[in-house]
Amino acid sequence: MEFSELLKRVRVQMGFEKARGFHQDLVEKGVECNYAHYMKIESGKLLPSPKIVEQISTTLAEDVAKDLVISYCRALFPTFQHFFPQPLAGLPKEKKDQQAVREGPQPALGRELTRRQVAVLAKSKSHYYCFLIMSVARRPLQFQEIKEIYPQKGLMDTIHDLEGAHILRSTEEGIQSVAPEHRFPREKDFPELKPFYRQFDQWDESFAEDLNFVPHLNKMFIRRISPRYLEVIEDSLNTLLKLVRASDELDPKYNDNLVQIRLSLKSGALPG
Repeated sequence: MEFSELLKRVRVQMGFEKARGFHQDLVEKGVECNYAHYMKIESGKLLPSPKIVEQISTTLAEDVAKDLVISYCRALFPTFQHFFPQPLAGLPKEKKDQQAVREGPQPALGRELTRRQVAVLAKSKSHYYCFLIMSVARRPLQFQEIKEIYPQKGLMDTIHDLEGAHILRSTEEGIQSVAPEHRFPREKDFPELKPFYRQFDQWDESFAEDLNFVPHLNKMFIRRISPRYLEVIEDSLNTLLKLVRASDELDPKYNDNLVQIRLSLKSGALPG
């Protein structure tokens, strides 16, 4: 697969129907390339510099970036293509059940939100809730359906804000998320996002109750343990999260239940 063809395929599968939106997203993430130059690259009229390829790759999930770099090397060294395997494995795959993941181990899928988009989500609880609702929707929803789920004043304005930020989009079928999955930028990379993430944590606390989820477990305890078990406990909790992520059926029509799990494992020392 040619580099330009792979780049276009990655763009589409990340939820960008138009090249301009994808280019704008790349620019916001630090790619130094104007739109005209990008279009020459995607159309196959120009092979980009290694610097541009590196900048684009750093905005992608690891497996996707690997495929893009391999494809570039095949184009750059056509005589030695046999040194570089045909890139296929790392392409992002569509998932019917959408999810938003902010912290913890993240799958190599999904489009990372820009800092501007995170700021839009933090404008109000309605913005954040609408984002979560649409992230797990298996199909486009009509406005009335969203209103029945979350009947808030100014809901249409909220949806327009999310559309303006390229988080949601309206089609003939209804309103839907722009990307199959979203990832939040890591807090350690962008410390200025910390106040937003603390606000999201507070809204996460009330999300299930506000949308009438049925409680199944609600436990908290403090216990002294041997330090050698701390890593075992952490690994076990990560295994649980992986199980939840893998607990969907291939046919999305059977994935009727939503679950919200909030885990917080902290350690410290107290006298006594």
